[in-house]
Amino acid sequence: MPYRLEVFKRLGSETWENTYRLDADSDAEAITFCENLADAERTFHSDQVFFTYCRLSVLPPVPNTFFIIEVNAFGIEPGGNTGQLLPLWNVVKAFYQPPSGRPDFKLYRGCLGEANSGDGLVASGLRGLIEGAMDDFISIVDTPAFLTDGDDQPFNDVQCDVFIRERQLHRRKRRTGTSTLSIPS
Repeated sequence: MPYRLEVFKRLGSETWENTYRLDADSDAEAITFCENLADAERTFHSDQVFFTYCRLSVLPPVPNTFFIIEVNAFGIEPGGNTGQLLPLWNVVKAFYQPPSGRPDFKLYRGCLGEANSGDGLVASGLRGLIEGAMDDFISIVDTPAFLTDGDDQPFNDVQCDVFIRERQLHRRKRRTGTSTLSIPS
């Protein structure tokens, strides 16, 4: 059964999430998968980033049918390895390759710091950490749950882009007062 999984994180007052698609045989297996995925992501995020919770919902969406899995833990990567974190619009782009077709990608923020980046490039150590954690995670084939692309193909490889990418955080648009259309006479 297909699910949508969102892993929510926070640094100071900024919050963001990474969204994944997964296939699992049951809700219990999907929930266990969520916990393990959050742990895999924590291995390469700075210890300044707080993982709040995961939200798991069934696809196609069914109203009011979702699970909240509390994480309440910081990233594991020591601040000494990342240094001062770069602004959150600086991201590492990781490509998730299915057996055929175009790769999917995820943008990871909260893991890039002055100590693991330079000259617009992501340090090879951080790329290796992300690729290793996520490759290890997706290569566990004896589990009944796995990450998939939009065509329900399981991923078989993760590769990080060498360049630091930029992506603005999504902001909620402020609603201004109601406007009226005035037609000149």
